[in-house]
Amino acid sequence: MKFKVASVVILFILVNCVHGQIRFRVKNLNADSLMALISEKEGTGKIDVLNLLSNVICRKNINNSISLATQAINLSEKIEYQKGLADGYFNVGNGYFLLDSLQPTISNYLKALRIYEDIEPSEEFGNLCMQLSLVNYHAGRLDVSLQYVRQGKSIYDKIDDKTGKFQANFSLGLCKKDVGELDSAFYYYHKALSYLDLSHDQDQVAYVYNAIGLNHARQADPNDTSSFSTIISWLNKGLELPEAGCNIRATLYVNLGYQFLVYNKEKGLGYLQLANNIGDSCFDAYDNKSTINWLLGWVSYEQGDFDKAISFYEKGIKIAEERLLNFSINDYDEPVHAYNNRYYLKLDKQTINGYLYTLYTELGD
Repeated sequence: MKFKVASVVILFILVNCVHGQIRFRVKNLNADSLMALISEKEGTGKIDVLNLLSNVICRKNINNSISLATQAINLSEKIEYQKGLADGYFNVGNGYFLLDSLQPTISNYLKALRIYEDIEPSEEFGNLCMQLSLVNYHAGRLDVSLQYVRQGKSIYDKIDDKTGKFQANFSLGLCKKDVGELDSAFYYYHKALSYLDLSHDQDQVAYVYNAIGLNHARQADPNDTSSFSTIISWLNKGLELPEAGCNIRATLYVNLGYQFLVYNKEKGLGYLQLANNIGDSCFDAYDNKSTINWLLGWVSYEQGDFDKAISFYEKGIKIAEERLLNFSINDYDEPVHAYNNRYYLKLDKQTINGYLYTLYTELGD
């Protein structure tokens, strides 16, 4: 009996970049300068500085970020400053998001949402909608997630936030892909590209190229070599960007590896090795190793080397278990990578266990 790898593996590949670019937007400002301003400011000015500082330090000092945002909330309540109150709740929610504590994350996000909806649109309001989209997506509520992406897009359009418009359009493309509306996905992917600068946004561009290539893979006729060439072309375009980050480079190599395993096994194995090498030095990319070992196990099985297949499968499970055991969202370069990778580590573990069970059953063990 032969394993049917394609239907399962392509699931990983085609959803690998779900919400891949809902970036956790942190202001690049000097924290010490902002701290010095707090004592100089009063009223709404002081509240704005507290919220801004809370945002700036949140990735480096989550507890202090929550404390500053809480101060902003208390002061805002006293003078009925609605924008300060909304930003404060959003910042507290972000802190708990980074701590991977879902209930207070959602509670504070929804408090912020109710206030933002009654005041002028802002970048923070758009960012909140995207965060709510991400949380709902990973809770399995795709329809709710899509509603928040659309709301975020509307806000970014109103305030002409170019970065936000990229994120919203790319996320819409990914959501459309998830429900099988591939032509709409292409539309939003290309729309997202229109908001990027190829000379400065190469990491984001590479994610979009990856998504476009995989969208072509979903439409491809396995007997049509031109379809294969189109897929490979888009994936290679991502690798041609010298400033693309290590996580997306590893992802592109994994996806190229899978495509070539079907048509040119040796070349496919070469791409998987390149992805594996990146994982040795890139924290976010390390999680690809569970998938790589899964694919290597399948190749070994196909070649009749069952002992080697079992070894790869067991290594893939071990990698997934170790990462999940010490999991921390804030360890990742982008928190969205943490959410995505945790999902796929669990999926890898579950799927590889299924392959092992089938293999042992076939061997009669």
